[in-house]
Amino acid sequence: MPQFKDNQLLPFTPQQLYAMVLDIEKYPDFLPWCTRSEIIERLDGENKLYASVSAGYALYSETYLSKVLFQDAKKIEATYIEGPFKNLHTLWRFNENPKGCEILFSVDFEFEAGLLNSVAKYMFTQVTEKMVEAFVERAHVLYGNHSAS
Repeated sequence: MPQFKDNQLLPFTPQQLYAMVLDIEKYPDFLPWCTRSEIIERLDGENKLYASVSAGYALYSETYLSKVLFQDAKKIEATYIEGPFKNLHTLWRFNENPKGCEILFSVDFEFEAGLLNSVAKYMFTQVTEKMVEAFVERAHVLYGNHSAS
């Protein structure tokens, strides 16, 4: 199963980055290949929601449903429920740092279809790095260059 981990120190507060990652409905505005995203259900009084995300490239498009658990400005964890994957798990951790926020990001997944797994393994690192880069660029657009000072 392909896995990707990234660790970055960004000049923003954990609260800013947490809010940006949890703003799921804005993903199509900045994430490559994300064509639609919506919160299906947000449970009052619980740090849990259900989200649907559609992603595509050229003629290929898929939609998947995830359960998202979140802990205020500390952690966001998405677990796959339904769609084209056998498994999909994404984790964001936000650690305060004197210079801003250290982000720890990890994702691992496996498609149901064997052919898609072969293609995904070939492109996985490139696609995931592009996704992380899009989140970093989005933070700079939203919060400027030195918001943690």
